[in-house]
Amino acid sequence: MLQNAQQLNALMDRVGRDARDFAAYKGLVQVFHQLGESGAARNLCLDLFRHLPNDPELASLAEVVGIKSPDSDPFTQLVAATSPEALADRDVVLSLVQQADPTRHADLVGQIVGDYLDVQFSDEMVQAALLRFEMSHFADLSAKCRQLHTRFRPRAFKLTCIVSTYSSANFIEECLGDLVAQTMFEDMEVLIIDAHSPQNEAELVKPFLERFDNIRYLVTPRRIGIYPAWTMGSLLASAPYITPFSTNDRLLPHAYETLVRALDSNPKASLVYGDSYLTDKPHQTIGRHSPSGFYHWPEIDYGWLMLSCGVGPQPMWRKSVHAQIGYFDRRYKATGDQDFFLR
Repeated sequence: MLQNAQQLNALMDRVGRDARDFAAYKGLVQVFHQLGESGAARNLCLDLFRHLPNDPELASLAEVVGIKSPDSDPFTQLVAATSPEALADRDVVLSLVQQADPTRHADLVGQIVGDYLDVQFSDEMVQAALLRFEMSHFADLSAKCRQLHTRFRPRAFKLTCIVSTYSSANFIEECLGDLVAQTMFEDMEVLIIDAHSPQNEAELVKPFLERFDNIRYLVTPRRIGIYPAWTMGSLLASAPYITPFSTNDRLLPHAYETLVRALDSNPKASLVYGDSYLTDKPHQTIGRHSPSGFYHWPEIDYGWLMLSCGVGPQPMWRKSVHAQIGYFDRRYKATGDQDFFLR
């Protein structure tokens, strides 16, 4: 792992000195793949195809990271043949989105449209096209998920809590224990998205699924990142309020009741969040822990949020905001929540 990190830093230095050092970029694809950052490896590989459409080494790398080369996938070939200048044109971007297959080309479309919207961020037509494409993609993905819940009963929930899990077996029982202990648990929909985890979270969650009728458990057919998981959860959410909950975080029993009350009392507010205690030791509780710090998050401010994700790990927002600003940018491997809060 240390060797990979050193290699990563060396390659990043190279592309920093020469933005057209394509050999270094191909090296980065390999390192990302070795580090388990499959999304980053695929996205970089797809971007390189635009510059090196006939490179045999890149085609081999593409097979390794799980994508087809331009020669075997007509849409990827079309994107590879499209110049960067053309990808700055709205009509070209819209045409590509229309031709893409939501089941296979979500990452590539996210890269194309994301790069376009980074510059033309007010283009509502392209934003709407991306939203339709993402909804189609996640509808297909959701239909392919294994549903392990048997007692879930749909009803008028106040809050949907999204729990994304991958290799979280050490924490998932504590996570659900804190959710079950919430004072408003009966008004909550708990949506667990198992991102094709190699561990045994499903067995650990099974007693909760057998006992409660407000917990859903979906297993994706392949590994997905945290922000695609949050997007899928937000699309599936039935409640007017949404919150994500990391498996290694803990909650006071009245945490969600307090945040829901804040949204109820402030109809113009779209986002609320609370302060956080920190500990370096796992498996501790708020009532009994060895403190290593405390985050007293400031009032939300655009300038501050540009510098830090100063909302903390327990945000809660109105589902209705997604119709205005979309969902989570799949290009991000980290700080995608900060990007969402800025929008």
